[in-house]
Amino acid sequence: MFFGALDTTFGKKSVKKKKHKPDIARVALLWVSLYTRFNVFLIFPAISMKLSFSWLRDHLDTPLSAHDLEKNLMSLGIEVSSVEDGSSMLKSFSVGRIMHVKKHPSADRLSVCRVALPDGDVQIVCGAPNVRVGLKGIVAPPGTLMPALGRTIEKVSIRGVESHGMLCSYEELGLDERMKNASSGIADLGDDVPLDEDVARVLGLDDTVFSLDITPNRPDLLSVYGLARELSVADVGDLNPLSTPSFSQSSQEIGRTLTITPETKEGCPSFALALLKNDQGWGVDETLAARLQKVGMSSQGMLVDVTNHSMMDTGRPLHVFDADVLEGDLTLRLSEKNEPFEALNGKTYTLQAGHMVLADARGVVSLLGVMGGARGAVTPYTRAVLLESAYFEPSWISRAARHSHLITEASLRFERGVDPCSVLPGLYRATQRLVDAGGVLKGIVSCGKPYQEKPSFVFDPREIQRLSGVSVDNATVFALCEKMGLAPEDSMKTGIRVTPPSWRFDITSGPCLVEEVLRFKGYDHIPTCPLPTLSSHKKGDQPFERRPAEKAKSLLVASGLREVVTWSFISQDKAASCAPEDQLISLANPCSDDMSVMRPSLLPGLLSLVHQHQTRSLDMGLGVFEVGHIYRQQEDHRQRSEAAFVMPPSGRSHWYDQPHNVWQAKAVLLKVLQGLGVRDTSFQIHEGGEISKAYPSYHPKQMGVVRQGKKTLAVFGALHPDVLNHYGVVGPVYGADMVLDRLSLRSRLTAPPLPSPFQRVQRDLGFLVPDTLSVGTLCEAVRKALGSSLVFLDVFDVFVDPALLGEGKQSVAVRLTLQPHDAPADEAWLAGHMDKAVEAVKPLGAVLRRDAVA
Repeated sequence: MFFGALDTTFGKKSVKKKKHKPDIARVALLWVSLYTRFNVFLIFPAISMKLSFSWLRDHLDTPLSAHDLEKNLMSLGIEVSSVEDGSSMLKSFSVGRIMHVKKHPSADRLSVCRVALPDGDVQIVCGAPNVRVGLKGIVAPPGTLMPALGRTIEKVSIRGVESHGMLCSYEELGLDERMKNASSGIADLGDDVPLDEDVARVLGLDDTVFSLDITPNRPDLLSVYGLARELSVADVGDLNPLSTPSFSQSSQEIGRTLTITPETKEGCPSFALALLKNDQGWGVDETLAARLQKVGMSSQGMLVDVTNHSMMDTGRPLHVFDADVLEGDLTLRLSEKNEPFEALNGKTYTLQAGHMVLADARGVVSLLGVMGGARGAVTPYTRAVLLESAYFEPSWISRAARHSHLITEASLRFERGVDPCSVLPGLYRATQRLVDAGGVLKGIVSCGKPYQEKPSFVFDPREIQRLSGVSVDNATVFALCEKMGLAPEDSMKTGIRVTPPSWRFDITSGPCLVEEVLRFKGYDHIPTCPLPTLSSHKKGDQPFERRPAEKAKSLLVASGLREVVTWSFISQDKAASCAPEDQLISLANPCSDDMSVMRPSLLPGLLSLVHQHQTRSLDMGLGVFEVGHIYRQQEDHRQRSEAAFVMPPSGRSHWYDQPHNVWQAKAVLLKVLQGLGVRDTSFQIHEGGEISKAYPSYHPKQMGVVRQGKKTLAVFGALHPDVLNHYGVVGPVYGADMVLDRLSLRSRLTAPPLPSPFQRVQRDLGFLVPDTLSVGTLCEAVRKALGSSLVFLDVFDVFVDPALLGEGKQSVAVRLTLQPHDAPADEAWLAGHMDKAVEAVKPLGAVLRRDAVA
């Protein structure tokens, strides 16, 4: 925990300098927030992104070197996974000009070349078909490590002719993917390249490319401009403002009507289209293509490159359609169930109902926010294009992408959040690029509601001191809020009123700003202080002995079971195998179909684990258990704590291994319940009947229910064969479920009784009872009658024979272990207790067997 001093005047209120202990819960919240900066995300992992240093400098004037920039990125919590320096990779190579070429005397396919280098001429043997006098290429002198070949060039003799180096191809340099337009053979740099020019600069690779991992709570950093903006707040450099052209909006030349259905307005608050034409074709912008190739994106022609550049440069995904291919008017609507969609990747998808699509007269042409359609894709012959820019609600795109199993660069950004204020500026900048390339703007149309400013909140700078122990003056906090675009306003009594900008989805409250201040101040400046000594028992907490979950874990481990932890999310079919459909709780935005429902029972996770072990022939010992929450849509609860265990067949084959049975599962269950303080229980074993319908996971003829009055505490038995087949588990498997929320452990906290100095006594009783009477009911009546004098009650014989006992009768023999407390047991004391037991079971129709026979 951090301790610190605060000495500041805020408004008219003076706060004296003092030390105080920060609020523990708030500090925990702060550090959880800080911890998430380092990729601790289970649902949305970090997104990998490449950043070109030269591209960054277009937006940020900074004197820093690439090495210093890497350190600054890391200090801001932006993970740099790797750094690729093109200059260092090609540092040993030189530009060389072939002065003379002759045939190799001993090889028809080899040539002996005289090559001029900046420091003199050398002889190189070359086998490339395009070798010629005057060609300027890339030379690797002896001692150079070839990136693609993984070996070092040496001075060698090739069939009797010495070769002092190597004339390189792009493939040998590992650059064949970047130089797609290059001819085969050795690299041809052109006639205008000076011999003393740096090879990396000639190839446009004199740049440093950072591979970054951006955490999902910061989608505003998924662009070069966003990173430049973040670095400018940290005073790494000065941010160059974006230049946005202005165009008037007119739909007269669009030539078609755009209709947005009412049900899509929630998922798409803003939508815009621009129509451009170029009768000469669009061609390729080599500068744009080279820039995209540096960050790992191959050039797809001018039109697609413009949209990709917009996404990487400012974080604004766009899409472009061939306007001449689209038929009729356009409609932004929801997809229909099983509607076909042929995507740009050449695959045809069957859409679920309720996803936003753009459709023309023939059908769907785009799964909005995810991927465009094959029909409507631009080609080298495209002349007229529709450029689309829109804002989509993240949950809509996330659901569409996962249901269709289509994860794209655009969907990753839309589902995390794209600046809603960038719809028209992003469209205008891309339109200007196409106009500069010879395009003619015919019209722009936009629709939707204006951006609703995020609600402001008041931030008290003293929260920084209270939560972290770090002292930051008010002026610094105010200036930092201005740099972050929070539009701070002084509030003399309560603090600083701030309004989060449209691109910051992660700032919602004061602790968020505390994190930002500490991050920009530098985590290294946070003082290291020891945590305060805290009692493990907090006021209002239950002691360990009263926590059913913790106690149950200890008892189950003591029984020989192993604890496991499984997912709380399972698939729809697994959930339906153990609970009625109307009780299932489905997720509104699942990360996958296999994790779309909150688990209604612990058994699906345990059985899935058993299946994995059995398929790998792994032994699970006695069995496994889990203690956790289940979730059901019921009137009395939506969440409750349970414990469950399963006992599958042993994976070993030894003579001493005995197969599990239902009685073994019952014994483990009763041991746990007794350890949890359950005393007055009524054990009822049902063979079929109505009660088994409530537990579809168990075999109706091999199950039992433990009740306390009318309250069901647990169910145990053999798992249903259909359930085992559903999970691919080899049976039989026995197990149990316990509802821990229905247990009270207060009785376990009373002082234990002193041991009696008197000897225990055992007596056997044989009863003749109706065969409809459960043995558990009989035993419960005896327990209540004998009270604390009864230490153990064991059933050691159950006998049924209509010829000897009569129809509808059964014999039950029990052994009672009695403990006298006040005096040694004599015959009168024993007779009195035996009479109590006999009288207690008479209302149940039970009599002593000797009396019935007599």
